[in-house]
Amino acid sequence: MRSFVLLMVLAALLRAEDLPVLSGVVNGFAVDLYQQVEKKQNFCYSPYALHAALSMIEVGAEKRTRDELYAGLKLLGERGDTVIQHANVYGDMVERYSRGLPKQLEGKEDPLDLFLLNRIYLSQQRNYERDYLEIGRDVAGYGMEKKDFERDHQRIQKQVNAWVAHESLQRIENALPENAVRKDSSLLLLNGLFFQAPWHEPFDVKLTKPGGFHLHDGKAVQVPMMQREGKYGYLANSSWTAISLPFGQYSECHLVLIVPKVVDGLSGLEQNLKAKDLMDMRDLPQRTLRLHMPRFELKGESQPLMPALKGLGIKRAFDDPKGSAELTQIDATRNTVLGPVYQKSYFKVDEMGCDVLKASSAVLLDRVFEQTGRGFEFKADRAFLFLVQDSRTGMVLFMGRVADPRAH
Repeated sequence: MRSFVLLMVLAALLRAEDLPVLSGVVNGFAVDLYQQVEKKQNFCYSPYALHAALSMIEVGAEKRTRDELYAGLKLLGERGDTVIQHANVYGDMVERYSRGLPKQLEGKEDPLDLFLLNRIYLSQQRNYERDYLEIGRDVAGYGMEKKDFERDHQRIQKQVNAWVAHESLQRIENALPENAVRKDSSLLLLNGLFFQAPWHEPFDVKLTKPGGFHLHDGKAVQVPMMQREGKYGYLANSSWTAISLPFGQYSECHLVLIVPKVVDGLSGLEQNLKAKDLMDMRDLPQRTLRLHMPRFELKGESQPLMPALKGLGIKRAFDDPKGSAELTQIDATRNTVLGPVYQKSYFKVDEMGCDVLKASSAVLLDRVFEQTGRGFEFKADRAFLFLVQDSRTGMVLFMGRVADPRAH
């Protein structure tokens, strides 16, 4: 069996109904996969980019292989509908995010950038289904290039890593781990999502000072804590408190911090999180408060996602059990299977903005949100979850956890 490697480093007319439908689908997938992934300390991934790329695999699948992808990705509609919806929604987001472009060009405003890098490397020795290639090129917007995997697989891997590093301004290096591209690779699909945004209202660097932060295990450390007083979206329940911080002049997207109410409550928060919780973060009631949060920068290794995807029931595409993969809409010879799936992310939050990226009452510390003599305060002073979310659609572009702000 030949295999292909799928990497997320992370034009059609817009149909209004695509926006809420795809957001619900992607956010449900985001929570399901997040709960399957083995997380070590800090973690970040792009459910949006991963879902977009795997939707291209569903287009090429048949029978029970497609059934598993359809269910695991929580898809709706007919074959190819989700690929079209992703193209529509991405086009809508780029159009809205670029509204401040004239001021950016005049140097009056920092950029709010969102862009996808889509590319497919094809084997020179293979014959691919024409319809599949047309969907990838004309609908999903993938650039295509033929390569000789049998003779040049090592050089191809170096070229791919160099291309990703260049396009990510050197933030993501060695996106493909060693020996990811092999002689028997038949197709390499890359899908990268990059995001950079200034705060709607930046933090004052002069106000950043050391503050207490409780790691995932409850241990207390000192980290640089930013602070600012302003209006933020706010929501709380019995288990966690959330706050949303808008990006850009028009607040088209925002960062959400979801902080457990107990010091060691991150695991419980992760286990009980629901897709509805993510959609509820889209438009939180506004509240004036003083926010305290750490700077953080996440640089992870390439994350293997095959085990987590299999945990969602997507097995046959990986040829599990052997001989069961039916990706015949990609290659009619039926000897192509889905190989390793990787995602590598970079995520940084500082005073200027974002650059991409069993709970017990016995351990209760101070409340995350409290009223003091200076008014209301929100303190992200313990391990927490975060989201980068499109404000209009509720689509989660990035999702992760900060267990230790000191770790890079």
